[in-house]
Amino acid sequence: MSIIIQDFRFSDGFGSVVEINTGLIVGISFSIFLIWIELIFYFRLIPYIGIYIYHVIIIFKIIFPFFLFMLIVILAFAHTMFVLLRNPVNIRTKDSTYSGVATNSLTNETLNIEFKSDFDPTSSDNPFTSFSSAIMATYFWISDNWIQRDELIFGLLTYILLLLVYSL
Repeated sequence: MSIIIQDFRFSDGFGSVVEINTGLIVGISFSIFLIWIELIFYFRLIPYIGIYIYHVIIIFKIIFPFFLFMLIVILAFAHTMFVLLRNPVNIRTKDSTYSGVATNSLTNETLNIEFKSDFDPTSSDNPFTSFSSAIMATYFWISDNWIQRDELIFGLLTYILLLLVYSL
């Protein structure tokens, strides 16, 4: 709290802060979030609004076990894929080459174009190089965002396995 008070000015708020203080920004953001939550809880005192807040709390209490279960499933799959794919030296990747012909409409010049994928499994191309990125990649699997399915050969097998597990 003393970090926030130290940099605050009545004339421009926090506009006079020149350097970027990450602790200050996190503190301000967290304080703003708590103030909004407190305002919502004060709205419970108004009968017309309070009933909706009460319903949201009931719904959250009902679906919380589902969120907890999904968190455990996501962590389990993320940990599995992190251990399997963090350094996929022995796993083959597809060498995709795309080619075609393009015509410049101004000069009628024909261009032969060839694209070759340069997937590097040890760089940021592989979402499983760190555990935090593996958790995010596993979370996005729920919405069918499979960024590695085009490069890894066994991606279809993993996709079918996850569909079976999620459909149980």
